[in-house]
Amino acid sequence: SAAENRPPLRLDVRQGLSDDLAAEVEDGRLDAALCYDAEEGGGKSCEWLFAEDLRLIGPPAVLRGLPDPIAFRDLARLPLLLDAGARRIRRHIEGIARAHGVRLALVIDAEPPGAKRTLALRQDRCMIVPYGLFFEEVALGLFAARRIAEPPLTRRMALLWRRGLPATVIG
Repeated sequence: SAAENRPPLRLDVRQGLSDDLAAEVEDGRLDAALCYDAEEGGGKSCEWLFAEDLRLIGPPAVLRGLPDPIAFRDLARLPLLLDAGARRIRRHIEGIARAHGVRLALVIDAEPPGAKRTLALRQDRCMIVPYGLFFEEVALGLFAARRIAEPPLTRRMALLWRRGLPATVIG
């Protein structure tokens, strides 16, 4: 049968930043990856899976008294930790800030998520991230969360794969 002729499937699960995972798919180190805001081209194809709103996440004392949702323009007065300037999410946030005349003045670059957690707690700073990355910490009360409005910030999750994979792998 066709199933008997297929090579054995090997699945390696690893965590990483979307930009890095997309680069690994493009250069052939990964066959596929789940990535935010993926871009087709360069030997990659993608299937959009869902959209997710980004949230303002920070120590409860820093977010205490802030409305939920918080207006994007009000992020300008908060101490923020954002991904490095070359990252797609950072460019997205800064593009929206420019489009709405908002100057995010109190920004420190930080990545990966583990480093953000530590810096946010030790330096009383907030992050703009997918809620799922910090769901457990919010549930435990280590962090608080606020939705962002006017405009909301959204990222799209995609399955990104290297073109040329057999259809039975992606199928």
